[in-house]
Amino acid sequence: MKISRIIPVIIISIALLATSIGAALADDPEVTPSATTVATPAAAGVKYQGLVGTIESISWNSDTPPVIAAITLDTTARGELEVAVNSDTIYKIPGQTEATQAEVITEGKRVAILATEEEGIYTATRVMLISEKANRCQVQHINGVVMSVENGVMTITTDDGETITIDMPNGLKGAVVGNMICAAVRQCEKEKICTGIQTMDQVRERLQTHLADVVSNRVENKIEKNKNIENLNRWLERLQERNQEMLNTALENTNNEQVRAVIQNAIQNANQNMNQNSAGGQPTSNQNSGGGKNH
Repeated sequence: MKISRIIPVIIISIALLATSIGAALADDPEVTPSATTVATPAAAGVKYQGLVGTIESISWNSDTPPVIAAITLDTTARGELEVAVNSDTIYKIPGQTEATQAEVITEGKRVAILATEEEGIYTATRVMLISEKANRCQVQHINGVVMSVENGVMTITTDDGETITIDMPNGLKGAVVGNMICAAVRQCEKEKICTGIQTMDQVRERLQTHLADVVSNRVENKIEKNKNIENLNRWLERLQERNQEMLNTALENTNNEQVRAVIQNAIQNANQNMNQNSAGGQPTSNQNSGGGKNH
């Protein structure tokens, strides 16, 4: 894949933290596919896909009694897909500790599936029934600074100065006071539940890694390479400027001395990053491109 195609994907990922299956599975933090769900040693080399759709039909095997072998899922994005199930497939219903296959696999029901994919063949590892309440929910992405995290509730100040409280499922990482984040939030009526978090530091590090990859690339056309380096440097600069604005807004909206100290420290770090970049801390098209990748 050309680096020029990678750049917009990285930028879009800033806003799109949670996939549609992430929203559907938000009632169960254990199966919420956050950015780290498949990045585990056990999952190395395995492709995972989040699928959401309606069960159109059920295929049975020839056992006695017959056992469900696969389902045909009608999805909005990909049309009809066949997804195999097996004895290792886990079934979930929001609000229940256990669920059986018969309770979840029913024609006409909407489900969210976490599946492995190998050569176009999907095999479900987890299948969750989507409740009627979940169907009425909406997912939004909120940028802001974490102001507090207490008793499972996160408070953030958005980039426009609004203060928002969001329920935090157990095990969700990234909610640290002073962190600049993009949070995927599932809102059902007045209830807001966080389904995924990506910190702005993580976004910046990914951009810097891709920038280093471009600089070390000896094969790519020189004109295109210089253009990509320029674009990535510009995105980094814009990201840092926006981070600075968010931190200043958050600082203006709190009187808590402890929180102010954390934010002031974050502002200082952001200033140092900007000064390093302006002084040539980021790779440019004039730097030696023969070095190794920066991870």
